[in-house]
Order: sequence, then C-alpha cells, then structure tokens
Amino acid sequence: MSAACRSSSTSPVSQGLWNSVLVATLTMILSIGFGAPAGYALSRFDFPGKGTFRFLVLMTRAFRCRCWRCHFAVMFIRTGLDDTAIGLALVHTTLALPFCRADHLLAVLRHSG
Repeated sequence: MSAACRSSSTSPVSQGLWNSVLVATLTMILSIGFGAPAGYALSRFDFPGKGTFRFLVLMTRAFRCRCWRCHFAVMFIRTGLDDTAIGLALVHTTLALPFCRADHLLAVLRHSG
C-alpha cells in the first residue's frame, strides 16, 4: 500500500475508497491482460482438449469459495501476498477470468467506438 493509505491524516472513508479503486483497477488490468489473449486463443485455434479446458474454466464459477479459500490463504501467506491490494486483485481476477473472453471485449470496443 502507498503511504497515503496508511496516513492517519486521511479519513477512513477516503482510505477505503482509494483501496477499492486500486483493487478494482488492478483487477481490471489483470483480467483483461490474461483473459483477452486466452479468450482469443480459445476462440481461434483448435487444439486437443479445448472443450475440456473451456469446461474447467467455467467450472471455477460452479464451486463455492469455500472449496479454494483455504488453498489461496495458505499460498498467499507463504508468498507474502496476504493483506495486500495485489493479493486481493489476484483473487478477484481468478473469479473474473471466465468472463473475459476476446469476443465479448471486441464487441464492447466495436459498440463504444
């Protein structure tokens, strides 16, 4: 976290708002950065196991957070990512990746421009 977030001169509301904006921005960058190339590859190229891989990616949304929460916690504690903005952004990115497909992103860009 930046020094501005830890400063006692800012209000708790502004600290919370800043942290939320930071995590949301990091999540968006990571999700699009990983999801767009992966979605493009899944939509354009045929490879063995493509259907299984697509199914497994979508299955990440089928299981509740309890199934993988402990594994993330242990991994983040071991790597020092616990209680950091990037750690939280990685968790949110994991949940958002199945929805970051290249065809959806291209459709949004076509309609916005």
